[in-house]
Amino acid sequence: MSSIFRHSKSGQWIYQVYVPDPTTGRSKRVQRNLKTKSEHEARIRQREHDKRFDKLARSVEKKSHRLSFQIAEFLAERRKLVEQGFKSQNTLRTDVGVLKAFEREVLESLGDVPLATIRQSHIHAYKDTALEEGFLRDNGKRGGPVAPTTIALHLRHLKAFFSERSKFVRTNPVEGVEIPKNQKPSSESIPTGINWDNLIERLQEKALGDRIDIPFCLLYSLTRTGARIGELQHLKWKPTEDHERLKNHSKSYSVLTPDRTRMRILSKRIYRESLITQLEPVLSAIESLPAHSQTYVFGNPDTDLPYNYRAFSGRLDKVKEELNLPPSLTPHSLRHGFVTEMIRRTNGNLSLVGQYIGHTNQWMTEHYKHVIDDEQRDFVDLIMQ
Repeated sequence: MSSIFRHSKSGQWIYQVYVPDPTTGRSKRVQRNLKTKSEHEARIRQREHDKRFDKLARSVEKKSHRLSFQIAEFLAERRKLVEQGFKSQNTLRTDVGVLKAFEREVLESLGDVPLATIRQSHIHAYKDTALEEGFLRDNGKRGGPVAPTTIALHLRHLKAFFSERSKFVRTNPVEGVEIPKNQKPSSESIPTGINWDNLIERLQEKALGDRIDIPFCLLYSLTRTGARIGELQHLKWKPTEDHERLKNHSKSYSVLTPDRTRMRILSKRIYRESLITQLEPVLSAIESLPAHSQTYVFGNPDTDLPYNYRAFSGRLDKVKEELNLPPSLTPHSLRHGFVTEMIRRTNGNLSLVGQYIGHTNQWMTEHYKHVIDDEQRDFVDLIMQ
């Protein structure tokens, strides 16, 4: 609703109204000089301005309800939370990827529709298409079927998006859509027993043999620490940024302590210190190299940046062929193998193992115990033959 008032100095009447901003959709105050000292004339001009701003408000309101506008608003709010330290950059990147993929899909099939018109059936169609053909890319092509865990990630982020836009939708369309659960890794893809021992021995030979190989050093270190590959990939000799000295921050990091006996890790907002005296031979070997990264322990000496994932997976492929290990074995399988072995060697002490590798609860660690259960079932089947 608009109002008019007389300017205290000039005596002219001023028109004032709150209208939605065309760029943000939020209300802002607008004032116009009616250029008259007559109240009667000011009332006439107020009605003329009301018609003009009512038309603008309806246009902006219509635009602000549309999917593309709401996604842009949501991501802008997320960026502010990242700047304030309440959200991590990883969460923001996932939000951007998920919402842009969903936006492309909706624009292709429905157009830039109001948020309220999106129904559960549209979410089902998005899920089924992604599982069968993949997500729609910018070039109009699809990238091929995605894993259930990937679509589960998308659905969780979409659910959060619609929940925060609740005033624009009657019900959350993701509610009631089955979100695929993370599948337990196949026991065949996790090296155990003699395979695990042989793998460690061969990785050690490749890493610390006649020629020190840094990517092999990282793979070997995975088998000795059970760390996430990203934690070792970005492990620094010493802090280089202020937040790397804090125990509570939105940015993740991993850095050696000054005496090099521990890793200080902040990952997924959980801080931990892991004893790594078993890695001293690896650290000493890397330092003995004529050229090595001054920032990252397992970094590329030519760029002083971490090696990419392909460098590690490529070297692991060679070892898999030599030891006749399953093709499904990945660098992350080394973390699974470490956890499985530690659960076995500690007589099932899930709390101790979980605390060391950075799990937030015992249930996450118990997820790895199924490999041992599978072995016991195989043993019983052997007895029954």
